[in-house]
Amino acid sequence: MTEVEITALFDEWNNALQTRDPEQVASLYAGNAILLPTISNRVRHTHEEIKDYFAHFLEKNPVGTIDESNIRTFG
Repeated sequence: MTEVEITALFDEWNNALQTRDPEQVASLYAGNAILLPTISNRVRHTHEEIKDYFAHFLEKNPVGTIDESNIRTFG
């Protein structure tokens, strides 16, 4: 992946947040993803758990911003 493609992934995730649809946000995570949440102390291991996390997270009307970006690619 290029730096532009990597940066675009954040934009895609942030745009999904703005829909306020937990399914749309959760769909961006791989089927075997594990979510280490920021506003909870419970790790999410399944798609349904990730979706449930975002159902509550989105109630806070979050908007992501990148203040500093350091992208490194290897290989």
